[in-house]
Amino acid sequence: DTEGTIVSANDVVIDGFTIEGNVSSVFVYGVDMAQGTTGTQLYNNNIQRFDLATGANLGVFATGLSDPQGIALDSSGNLYVANLEGNSGIGSVQKFALDGSSSTFANTGVDGPCALAFDGSGNLYVATFTGNTIEKFSSSGVDLGVFASAGVNGPMGLAFDHSGNLFVANANNNTILRIT
Repeated sequence: DTEGTIVSANDVVIDGFTIEGNVSSVFVYGVDMAQGTTGTQLYNNNIQRFDLATGANLGVFATGLSDPQGIALDSSGNLYVANLEGNSGIGSVQKFALDGSSSTFANTGVDGPCALAFDGSGNLYVATFTGNTIEKFSSSGVDLGVFASAGVNGPMGLAFDHSGNLFVANANNNTILRIT
């Protein structure tokens, strides 16, 4: 697995390459080996793409978002974005195909979406910051309901390990919750 790391306010290192310049608002979340690295620019409400081999910014991949938070890539390379939609407390999950076309994947059960993660079966998990829940959606977008709420307190990050355990980064109580 290749990971992006924020080194300073002006440099991002991806697989040994440094992206320089004004990247203080860029957060690198996912790597698509065929298409490059994907990141979000929170203050410009768009999705940027970076070349994995050179670190070069390939430009804007998607626009029309409102306060994008977490992103995740499915096994087909489609990009999913937790779209917080400002301070409204509501939100949605937007799906972007490789050609940049978009659709709404989910807009129910996503009360303040902040983080996304796929399990090994292709189900999407959504951390809802204001709802204090982890919601589960099938690969086709069917809302499967609340996956977890006990111990969830302001979730801001999600990750699965190789054994299928889900880890939740809780911002409100500074804990990492493991759900087996």
